[in-house]
Amino acid sequence: MKKYDLPFTVASALLRELGERLVGQPHIALAELIKNAYDADASKVEIRVEPDKDRIEISDNGYGMTPEEFKRFWMTIGSTHKADQMASRNLGRKVTGSKGVGRLSVQFLARKIELTTVSEHDPDTELYAFVDWDEAVESGLLTEAKAAIKERPRAVNFPDGKKHGTKIVLSNLNQEWDSEDFKSLARQIWWLQPPFAERLPEDDPSRFEIVFSASDPELEAAFSTVTTAALNLWHARLRGKLVSEGTNCKVDLILEFNGGKRFRIQYPVRGGLLHRLKFDIRVFHFFHRQPHGIPVGDAREYLNKFGGVGIYDSGF
Repeated sequence: MKKYDLPFTVASALLRELGERLVGQPHIALAELIKNAYDADASKVEIRVEPDKDRIEISDNGYGMTPEEFKRFWMTIGSTHKADQMASRNLGRKVTGSKGVGRLSVQFLARKIELTTVSEHDPDTELYAFVDWDEAVESGLLTEAKAAIKERPRAVNFPDGKKHGTKIVLSNLNQEWDSEDFKSLARQIWWLQPPFAERLPEDDPSRFEIVFSASDPELEAAFSTVTTAALNLWHARLRGKLVSEGTNCKVDLILEFNGGKRFRIQYPVRGGLLHRLKFDIRVFHFFHRQPHGIPVGDAREYLNKFGGVGIYDSGF
């Protein structure tokens, strides 16, 4: 009798099937990559879409990955480190990604990927990885699918001039994207970005700015319509500004109701230390179905988290 142990092997074609089953739709796949930036404590993520070049680029200024972290987390499908970690490393954000499907998302979206990452622990060295997913799948066994890696002096900068972060370039896209797809993407991630994110202090844990640009202005408009939707669902709005004319000052005040009446009044005030001032007060009353597919519960949760009074001095 012959006895021996036989290890399991996994066909590399499982990469494609896992991507389709776990991710499901392109906008969800792209949202996973943006959530990865949030989980890496980025203050900004930039998304650049060029359909004419068959290319999507995502760049963030998070804490990046060391070669060992890249190997343990990115190259390990189904890693559980986020479920175990629960909160982000530096800012204590509640992590949003799940199932370790970020790398499956890129396979689902495109046939080629270039990833460049620089760790905050070694800002002078970048790790560059290239994967041709067609070749990976054709390799036969999942354990034989490879990424081409280079470690080299840092040559890339990340959003806001940061020396650390991660940049992903997707090319040979598997899907054609239109304005409805980018509206769907925005519905997945709009709640990550607080109001006036760009004006928050750099070390504010809630600061996360999403910058979307596209070679087609229609795509930009579609994305922006949804990401700003929650703040535009106000029931009433009070806007005003202080106007100085020499020693004379007056307040220009506008009260308006969404889809209804509008009132305007000006009144003089005593001059003082303030020479310029603008304010915007919005009153929300959520009920029934909201425009742009924003669920009432999500809108309420968003305002509970980010609502209140914010003061910004744009002169400094």
